[in-house]
Amino acid sequence: MNLYGQWRPLRFCRPIVILLLLCVSFSSLWWTGESITYQDDVNALQAMLNSWGPNSSRILRWYGNDPCGSQWPGIGCDDSSPQRVTSIELPGYGLSGNIPPDISLLTELRTLELSNNNLTGFIPTQIGELIHLSELILQYNYFNGGIPPEIGNIKNLSTLSLNGNSLKGSIPNEIGLLENLFWLDLAQNDLSGGLPYSGDGRSSKNVGLDNLTKASHFHLNNNSFSGPIPESLCHESMSLIHLILDSNQLTGNIPSGLGLCGNLLIMKLNHNQLRGTIPQEISLLTNLTELQLNDNQLVGPLPDLSNLTKLVLLDVSNNQLNMEFPSWMNSLGSLADLDMSSTSISGTISAYFFQLQYLTAVKLANNEINGTLDLSKDTSQLMLVSMENNKIDSFTTAKYPPSVIRLFGNPVCETSKSTLSGELCQTNSSSSVSTYGLGNCSIACPSGYQVYPAQCSCAIPLEGFLIYRAPSFTQITNQSVLLLLASALAEKLSVQLTQVVIKSAEFNPQNQLIANIAIFPSGTEIRWSPDQISYMSHILGGDKVVPPGFGPVSFKQTSFLDYSVGSDNDGKKLPTVAIIGICIGSAAFASIIIGVTCFVCLRKHNKNNKAVDLSNIVGSWKAVGRDSGSAPKLKGARYFTFAELKKATNNFSGSNEIGSGGYGKVYRGILIDGQQVAIKRAQKDSMQGAAEFKNEIELLSRVHHKNVVGLVGFCFDQGEQMLIYEYMAGGNLRDCLTGRTGIKLDWRRRIMIALGSARGITYLHELVSPPIIHRDIKSTNILLDEKKIAKVADFGLSKIAPEPDSRKQHVSTQVKGTLGYLDPEYYTTQQLTEKSDVYSFGVVLLELLTARTPIEHGNYVVKDVKEAVNKGGISALRSMLDPRIKEESGIELNSFIRIALSCVEDTASARPSMGEVVKQLEEMVGHDYPESGSSNVDVPPKWAPDRHLYGSDSEYMHTSRDSSEPSFPISNTALSLGSR
Repeated sequence: MNLYGQWRPLRFCRPIVILLLLCVSFSSLWWTGESITYQDDVNALQAMLNSWGPNSSRILRWYGNDPCGSQWPGIGCDDSSPQRVTSIELPGYGLSGNIPPDISLLTELRTLELSNNNLTGFIPTQIGELIHLSELILQYNYFNGGIPPEIGNIKNLSTLSLNGNSLKGSIPNEIGLLENLFWLDLAQNDLSGGLPYSGDGRSSKNVGLDNLTKASHFHLNNNSFSGPIPESLCHESMSLIHLILDSNQLTGNIPSGLGLCGNLLIMKLNHNQLRGTIPQEISLLTNLTELQLNDNQLVGPLPDLSNLTKLVLLDVSNNQLNMEFPSWMNSLGSLADLDMSSTSISGTISAYFFQLQYLTAVKLANNEINGTLDLSKDTSQLMLVSMENNKIDSFTTAKYPPSVIRLFGNPVCETSKSTLSGELCQTNSSSSVSTYGLGNCSIACPSGYQVYPAQCSCAIPLEGFLIYRAPSFTQITNQSVLLLLASALAEKLSVQLTQVVIKSAEFNPQNQLIANIAIFPSGTEIRWSPDQISYMSHILGGDKVVPPGFGPVSFKQTSFLDYSVGSDNDGKKLPTVAIIGICIGSAAFASIIIGVTCFVCLRKHNKNNKAVDLSNIVGSWKAVGRDSGSAPKLKGARYFTFAELKKATNNFSGSNEIGSGGYGKVYRGILIDGQQVAIKRAQKDSMQGAAEFKNEIELLSRVHHKNVVGLVGFCFDQGEQMLIYEYMAGGNLRDCLTGRTGIKLDWRRRIMIALGSARGITYLHELVSPPIIHRDIKSTNILLDEKKIAKVADFGLSKIAPEPDSRKQHVSTQVKGTLGYLDPEYYTTQQLTEKSDVYSFGVVLLELLTARTPIEHGNYVVKDVKEAVNKGGISALRSMLDPRIKEESGIELNSFIRIALSCVEDTASARPSMGEVVKQLEEMVGHDYPESGSSNVDVPPKWAPDRHLYGSDSEYMHTSRDSSEPSFPISNTALSLGSR
């Protein structure tokens, strides 16, 4: 008898046996007091717990003596033996105490993130012994004392955030030794002294801020720094994009050397004591979008800045410029906000200046401006014209709300009282505080609770202040600004828009936007968990919630969970005898389960000896949990092992990385047969459960169409989740429009891209069963292959549409789209339909016409196009067209614009279906373009929607509505191919 063959089926039990043995092994380790964590690391963390007080272990839920083995929250470990602690990320827990010197024991630490706590004391000098540290984030605590010079020993440091503390003394010159530093934030402290630079004689190492050639961010505002700005602070090797030095006590002249920081986007030197003239070299900063020199002691004249064509905000108010209003202002085509109040400027202002396309706010109060204020031309974009206390004696205007124009203190108010609205000539007393989402619920809540407006109930939100330090606007003129912020918060925090409340938003004297926000828990929950609060605090404090034009941000958390009140069992450990009893009982129960499972496996094997085609997949699925279901049923997609993909990507090397986003990273890989693929690898915190991942790949494997990026396969192996797609050599449409890919998009090519991508979306809406609402149509999710054929990508945000006979004709979901592309109705209904995809596609069509992003300089391309058409018809759009197609567009232009405008109608019922869009595009194309093969433009064959919507050849494979195939819902945390 072949005993081996007889008992071979028991190999199915092997994983369970191994699991039991591991349990026994770990129990033995616990019983003997051993740890898989390096003992010095255990000692360091225990010292931190001790310094944070007796409640800290309960707050953090750090139990036992094995941080890595017990997976302490906020603690990250490597895979060495014994394991080393590599990260401590504990923002927003409300911890009190200090950082003990024992932190030096964590010699493999890479990240130390303790922001938004209540920590005090000195930053220990021993922190300089953490030579592998790359991120040191201690913002918004109560640390005092000085910045230890020993920080200069941490050569790998890339992020240093110490803002929002009470640090004193000067910046040590040793900061200049941090050759890899990218982000330096020392704002909102009590630091003083001069800005360190090499050659200042303060350090034997002869280093300073000018040695930080890889740094992009110097955020040093709101301190007490004194002395001059070093002439050598900028040089051609610097990488600075943000130089924020406002609200200090800096003196002397603005150094001409600042003109050498050619990458600068934002320069804030306001609210200092700077003297002299503004150097002409500032005009060399051609990438500058914000220049704030206000509230100094500068004298004029203002140099010619007409080269700064990207400048969005210019503020030189409260200086003595003593000049006429400069005519070169008319050349600043991107200017949105100008403030020259109280600068002793005179003369008249041409009507043309007020017609600048993006200009929304003009503040020229308290000057000597005279003559006529002419606002009679096309100036509808203006939201504020502040001209108080000048010498204006006449006024010509179109119809404006009184709140837009302010003329108090001008002669025209004395001579024209009978014709001017009284409000135009009154001092403005309106409140500058704006709110969003407060509602009108009037219930009373217990102490510690707040009214949740969306549900008119009581809950405990996460609350704090978002501090935007350099927004490109200086006033909130309407709700759209706050809607933009609220939508960004909902998107980044993965919450519903209704959970976001902006209790107040206003500008402080330093032109910083301060938004007091509250994020409420969802559903019936009344409070967030500690881990949820920590996660949101990390997102909010990580410069991630930055809508277009808002500038760099920091977050000061003001609400913490009250850990002093809880259930009687909170924080109490089980007695040792009880733990032993539980272990013995669990082992006995596990033995019974093993016996039953092996018996079932043996019977199943004897009953069915057929080979299993997807045995590898079954093996990957079987140990992930009882709710994971069976292995997925795939159509045309294959399973890859981790080893295969590791080889295909050269061990996931950085040189193979082609993109990254919230889901993870995307790598280019070459399979063993030579096929190029794009491999999307999920990072640990964005992985789905096995059942959801299975549902996702089952549906994706059934989607086959020439204009949809195809799924090649997937990997569910060794704790990894990866999706493998066909590689798109042409890049995405947005990069093509900006010229990054080198692909030239003439008018013909753009039409075919529009038609191809429209066909792909129509396929998802009309031929996939069940239909799919994409939810994130945008130019970065339309990819081009080597033949420049457009394909729709990024199904990670897709959502299955309701059945046609269902009463519910929408899906309700979290904010998952992209600002600028979202259906306007979504903001009020929280519902997405197929017409939401139509709206997003219409925005893409406008991008093809203008090459503009959906939101540019704070303006929406949809709004600008609609306003232009309303005023001057379709011909008025000529000036907005991408210059590369102005002469090539031909007679199809009008039809194309009409299609685009029909797609971006405000109401869904007024928009066409995607099938109708395809028909219109095909009718527009007509016979003007040859079929494939006779032109360098690859034109897909025309189709008749009622018969062979996508053709029946291999190029247009489709998924039929086969009722025998099950439908699988896509999870809310679905996967995405496009980058974020």
